[in-house]
Amino acid sequence: MDQCLLSVIQNIGEAGHKTYILRTYSDQQFNATGTLKKYKVKYVSNTLLIGNNGQPVPAQTNVTILADGTNQVEIALNPTFFQTTTKEWVSAVILHELAHGIVSIEKPALNTNLMQHTFMFDERFPISIAQSLTELFPGIDQHDAIALGIDGLSEGYTIPGTNTINPAKNTFAEEKYFQNLNQAITAANRNAIAGYGTVFC
Repeated sequence: MDQCLLSVIQNIGEAGHKTYILRTYSDQQFNATGTLKKYKVKYVSNTLLIGNNGQPVPAQTNVTILADGTNQVEIALNPTFFQTTTKEWVSAVILHELAHGIVSIEKPALNTNLMQHTFMFDERFPISIAQSLTELFPGIDQHDAIALGIDGLSEGYTIPGTNTINPAKNTFAEEKYFQNLNQAITAANRNAIAGYGTVFC
C-alpha cells in the first residue's frame, strides 16, 4: 500500500470508520430492527481499476460475507490518482466507497453504480460524508465538505446518457445541499487540487 494513502486511511482511523457507518445507519434508518450488522473494512491497492465506461477510476468497492456473518467491505484504491491531490479529496473518495459498501449490504436490489449513485444523491449521503470530513479536517469550509460528498455522484443528478444536469436535481441540491450543482462541481474540483487543501503527500 502506498504510504501516503495509508496515512490518509490511518487518519480516518477505526473510530472514524465506525462513526461514519453508525451515522449513515442512523441517517438512513437502516437500523430499524435494533440490530447492527458487523463490518470489516479492508483496503487494497490496484493501479488497474476500470469503470463501467472502460476508463480508469480511483476506487472500487466489493462486499463479501465472511464465515462469521461479518460484512467485509473491500475498497480498492488506485494510488496513481491521488499523488497530486489533497487528503480531503482522498478521504471523500474513501467515504464514498464505504457508502457503496453500506448500500450494497442494505439495499442489494440497487446493484449498479447508476442506481446506487442516484440513491446516495437523493437520500443525502453527501451530508453524512461532509460531517465526517468536518471531523477529520476541522478547518474545511462546510460548502466545500458537502461538495466533496456530492463528488462522484454525477450519474445520480444528470439526465441519463448525457452530462447535462437535471434541473429538478439542481433544485434539490439548492434546497438540501445549499448550493447548485455547478457550484458543487467547481468546489470539489478546487478541493482536489494539491495546494488548496492538505497536500496528499
